[in-house]
Amino acid sequence: MEGKYRGQKQKWFIMKFVGKDNEINVKTKNPEFLDWKWIEASKLPSIAVSFKVDLYKKLKEELNFLNSN
Repeated sequence: MEGKYRGQKQKWFIMKFVGKDNEINVKTKNPEFLDWKWIEASKLPSIAVSFKVDLYKKLKEELNFLNSN
């Protein structure tokens, strides 16, 4: 794939958020995101931008594996 972000690397972490939703603030001086929401991990591939779908499918498989053990 030869796109604008060729060579971009990502690191994924699985965490459990134990705070309250009102502690999440995306309205900062230089926001990276306009909004946020919780979704089921299994729904990631259906909402991903086209070039990230395969990545999210792999992540979904990994999460399914972790949840089955």
